[in-house]
Amino acid sequence: LVSKSSDKYITYNILLELYRVITSKVYQHKLPFSEATNLMNYIRHDFKILHSTAVTESILNDLIQEYKPKSGGVWDYLILAQAIENGVAIIYTKNTKDFPENGLVKIVDPTV
Repeated sequence: LVSKSSDKYITYNILLELYRVITSKVYQHKLPFSEATNLMNYIRHDFKILHSTAVTESILNDLIQEYKPKSGGVWDYLILAQAIENGVAIIYTKNTKDFPENGLVKIVDPTV
């Protein structure tokens, strides 16, 4: 996530998901605990962490009402709600189809 001022953001839920994946037995390049911790500390230092608030919840409810995501999509809508609340201009993701065209936050696949 990148704000209009070029600050870099990551949501807390994405940070936890990253940790879960990189330390999982099924991940092909599983990291030892110390390396995973170092990576998490680097990200915490280099990115601003976004947390959910009551405002996030209100925005999320509005997004769900308007776009009616499938059950699994609610997590992507949470990311979008956090981005909207914090003035984030762009979300970079390979899963652009998981986010609605919303006019507030641009959704970009960085691999294309």
